[in-house]
Amino acid sequence: MRMDKQVARDRLWRVLEECAPAAGDRLPPERVLKDLVRCSRETLRAVLAAPEAEGEIWRHVGQGTLRGRAPLGRPVKDTPLLEATSPADLMDARRLLEPQVAAAAAMRRMPGDIDLLRRRVAEGRAARDRAACERADDAFHQPIAQVARNPLLIALLRHFSSARCRAIWQRE
Repeated sequence: MRMDKQVARDRLWRVLEECAPAAGDRLPPERVLKDLVRCSRETLRAVLAAPEAEGEIWRHVGQGTLRGRAPLGRPVKDTPLLEATSPADLMDARRLLEPQVAAAAAMRRMPGDIDLLRRRVAEGRAARDRAACERADDAFHQPIAQVARNPLLIALLRHFSSARCRAIWQRE
């Protein structure tokens, strides 16, 4: 008997919230995910299509399925340098780079950009738990990079964000 897709979607959502609550978090591989959702791989692939279309997840061959929107351009793969970087070093790099990106965004803004950022601030203020706060923080910082309209900066800040959102970094 085949599982109802709505039941599978509901289970998938619970697994997403538990295993990958923040943007940049990696989901378990399909062979593990299908067991967590308790469905076939075929059903899993079908129900993954909806959150992917909504920007809740993205998939990339060789990197797996990740939480959040797909980065513009090619995704930046994790590097040994970033994996060996301490949280303090990462935050130092963000403090040095992000004000410059914000300044570029302020100079390059177009109609509608300020409204988008104001909506993101409001979403952040409305967040009621840690996972929602993490998603709101990422949802605010990424548009700033996008308003700066530099694909390299967008990819770099997304990479910083994904590293910051990992469980090991959150504990520190």
